[in-house]
Amino acid sequence: MKIVQISSHDYKGGAARIAWYLHKGYQQAGHQSFMAVGKKSLLDDQIIEIDHTVGRMPPVVGKLIKGKNLILGHENFHFPATRKIPELVPAPPDILHAHNLHGKYFDLRQLPRLSRQFPTMLTLHDTWLLSGHCAYFIDCDRWRTGCGNCPDLQRPPAIRRDASRSNWNRKRDIFSQMKVYLATPSQWLLDQVNASILLPAIIKSGVIYNGVDQEIFTPADKAQVRLELGLPEDAFIFLYVVSSRMRVNEYKDFDTIEKALEILGSKLPAEKKVVFLGLGTDGQTIAHNGLEKRFVPYEKDIRRVAKYYQSADIYLHAANADTFPNVILEALACGTPVIATAVGGISEQVLDNKTGILVPRKGFAEMALAMEKLISNPDLNKAMSAQAVRDARKRFSLERMVADYLDFYQEMVTDWPEQEAKQKVN
Repeated sequence: MKIVQISSHDYKGGAARIAWYLHKGYQQAGHQSFMAVGKKSLLDDQIIEIDHTVGRMPPVVGKLIKGKNLILGHENFHFPATRKIPELVPAPPDILHAHNLHGKYFDLRQLPRLSRQFPTMLTLHDTWLLSGHCAYFIDCDRWRTGCGNCPDLQRPPAIRRDASRSNWNRKRDIFSQMKVYLATPSQWLLDQVNASILLPAIIKSGVIYNGVDQEIFTPADKAQVRLELGLPEDAFIFLYVVSSRMRVNEYKDFDTIEKALEILGSKLPAEKKVVFLGLGTDGQTIAHNGLEKRFVPYEKDIRRVAKYYQSADIYLHAANADTFPNVILEALACGTPVIATAVGGISEQVLDNKTGILVPRKGFAEMALAMEKLISNPDLNKAMSAQAVRDARKRFSLERMVADYLDFYQEMVTDWPEQEAKQKVN
């Protein structure tokens, strides 16, 4: 098959990483695979950056449109090269597969035309297509009935004025003109789709769990890895991913982790050595109440990132909203049990009390109890580690993810003549 994936980036970010994993997997399986992306960073001739300077309106007109949208709070769909995406590859594609379509690179209004020309799949990585502007709705059900009176205009992707109802209506009108296939990485997200304005546009949908590279994210000798990273061999190490950008992202919830640390610090016996390792930011080492907090700068090399997972006894993850975070899959594949808030699709990733422990959103007290439980019970932690590896190999391998998508594509291609005829009649 000739497959063209559409993505905001070729590698940066969780959604783009999944698209790239699929791209490489399709090539290894003997298919012609291309990516059309908003921003390219990798040296790969089969990855093409979408050039919106070709055939565009005069720059002054484009700026006026962008400025008007910004002032009025309208989501900007003015990206004229979108309609030319199928022409970026040597021959017409058998499959168009779109990932995240926000990110200032794609004209959503072109989806109906593209979906009439080619079998088209959407993989949702968040809930932006279902709402009037935000990538996740937190404690808000307005997306079900039309948005408007938005409780948080700054929730990413932010808008300056409350045009959320107008944006929602515009998306609904676009979806009413198209027919697509849809995959989500979690049942939770598919349930949201089934209650949304996108549902009438879907020919067939299914859940395909994301996968991670388990040649890189795999168990290793903990003592050896800690020696290599300069970490204490005799400490109990908690790992969490943190950055200055994430700290101000309301979809993340580092406050819950920090409050849990405070509670844990007041309970630990003096002789117990515990290290909390924050990966992704600079900071001075802090020692308090028997706990040591260390920080590791952002690391580009994913093989070295894997070593930090391998060095840890537990991975911590707290969020207010999440779909299917890759970091949890990476930890589990390395044999690192996970303590996480049970939001979104996270409860489908972590098998509670088997590969980790799930706690309520904002449940810092419950998180502290879970941390204390695993510190004091090394046999339980060891059993969870072994189960995490087994489960990750079964459910979260790249090979399984690629095979599932290829099976779905084959159904699309087989079904396409009938669907094409229906769309021509309509």
